[in-house]
Amino acid sequence: MTIQEAKEIAAVCSMMRSELPDGMWEEVKEAILDYRGGKDGEAFAEELSEICKDWGFSI
Repeated sequence: MTIQEAKEIAAVCSMMRSELPDGMWEEVKEAILDYRGGKDGEAFAEELSEICKDWGFSI
């Protein structure tokens, strides 16, 4: 997943957070806050990809 794709997925998760499984939004939100706090973009994309896989979403 590219950094841009990760940003887009994070935006969709934010808009649909009430539709996500319990706990998933918290993980995504934490990844977003880490990225905004200076985390490397590629690491953010990898983390978001793993979160999605862990919750059963294929990207």
